[in-house]
Amino acid sequence: MKKYFISVVCLMCGVMFVAAVAEAQDSDMKKHEEQWKQLNAEVMKALDEGHYQYGTPIAEKAYLYAVKYFGKIHRNTLTSMNNLGALYELQGRYGEAEPLYTEAMRLCEKVLGKEHSYTLSSINNLAMLYYSQGRYREAEPLLKDVCQLHERVLGKEHSDTLISINNLAALYRSQGRYGEAEPLYKEALKMSEKVLGKEHPDTLISVHNLADLYKSQGRYGEAEPLYKEALKLSEKVLGKEHPGTLQSINNIATLYLSQKRYREAEPLLIKALQLREKVLGKEHPDILQSM
Repeated sequence: MKKYFISVVCLMCGVMFVAAVAEAQDSDMKKHEEQWKQLNAEVMKALDEGHYQYGTPIAEKAYLYAVKYFGKIHRNTLTSMNNLGALYELQGRYGEAEPLYTEAMRLCEKVLGKEHSYTLSSINNLAMLYYSQGRYREAEPLLKDVCQLHERVLGKEHSDTLISINNLAALYRSQGRYGEAEPLYKEALKMSEKVLGKEHPDTLISVHNLADLYKSQGRYGEAEPLYKEALKLSEKVLGKEHPGTLQSINNIATLYLSQKRYREAEPLLIKALQLREKVLGKEHPDILQSM
């Protein structure tokens, strides 16, 4: 009886010890999760507000923190990987962005499957990085893939599907394939206004894109009211110093240049250049666009 009693006590102590360890581990994990969420919230705020230089060291910290405490294939780590890649890309640091996007895509596809939203975002990010560098042949199959998968998995009216349509249209426009780009841009704008509303940032991008297409074709009379509408809404929704607003200013200026309206273009170009240097830094690729 004594033996039995002692063995039961020992067993109970063991169970209590294991439970205590598990509880402590759960508590630690919750703390790590909370800490990562705080870092990620700061990163997302920097991305939304266009404060890319400020957000980069926070994103680097969030990524390293996620790898250390959650492992490489955890959703938090994959999110941080994509966010850091986005911040690098938005500053023109393409060489640093590409391995992050490539690894995120590989891991997402392996762990979550090709139709998971994380995987689709990763494929889209890599495709748009290629697009930003003029690597259109590498970008096109990825963008087509994402478009088809978004439409099948999320539906035609989902915001991610609309972004995919816009991105594919942008690729076509950059290659001079205007006949293929225009119906996609118009479809994306129509659906974006219906689903998201006229003042949503994604709708503003759609307005810009259609205006860019018209300008590329010399259809200046159709482009100008769209550019002006986009600028007005960007200043209201995003703020006067947001990179999206600065792009709107630059777009109107280049439209005027295309029409030899130099007196109207000059003050806008100077304004865009000064604000971009202030917000993005002098070495950002967009600075060259303003010069």
